[in-house]
Amino acid sequence: MTSTPSVAQNLKTALGLMERASRAGAKILFLPEAADFIAPAVDVPKLSKPVYAENNEFVRTLREEAKKLGLWLNVCIHETPDASNKDAEKKCHNTNLIISDEGDISASYRKVHLFDVDLAPDGPTMKESDTTIAGTTPAEPVSNTPVGTLG
Repeated sequence: MTSTPSVAQNLKTALGLMERASRAGAKILFLPEAADFIAPAVDVPKLSKPVYAENNEFVRTLREEAKKLGLWLNVCIHETPDASNKDAEKKCHNTNLIISDEGDISASYRKVHLFDVDLAPDGPTMKESDTTIAGTTPAEPVSNTPVGTLG
């Protein structure tokens, strides 16, 4: 899966991969980081959504499909931070979700160690911290997945 700036297109791709994995007999599917979208930094705040928001069609639909297919899902999304966060209007969380085969969110983890690299003057500069708020706690293990303990 190669994410695009279109959340709707990425959802369509993810649903197709879920269906294909289910037909092949998979019990769990791991989608890539930023499965919901890859977009310019200026677009991140308007494309990000709270995980449990009714208007988060991406997460809601993946949960429904996981339940329908009886498929566990690991997916990383951009999550809107709490409004009280000083960077809430310009940054997001890089959040990993584990969704059970019942469609429940079994775990949620906000990436703690962000990817920042500066190889100037001859190499690239990429700072995840420009658009992402680091999480503060390690992931809690989820022990009841079909592939054992995750986290």
